[in-house]
Amino acid sequence: MGVADLGGGLSLTAAYSYMDGKITDSDQGYAGNRAANVPHNMASLWLDKTLQTGPLKGLGFGGGVRYIGSQFGVGNC
Repeated sequence: MGVADLGGGLSLTAAYSYMDGKITDSDQGYAGNRAANVPHNMASLWLDKTLQTGPLKGLGFGGGVRYIGSQFGVGNC
């Protein structure tokens, strides 16, 4: 995870996760398979703006995006 102050009341937050969701032990023979609904990769970005001047000084707003990688078992009904 990282945070950056871009100046002028603008800040950026970014995060990345890698998960190796494998079943390590199973009485039913699933050991070594990918766990259901566990993505390998996830990432997010968030941009935040806080007004620095004027009658709305201090008011902030922001928006972001999130990526969730492919998952075993999702959409396989």
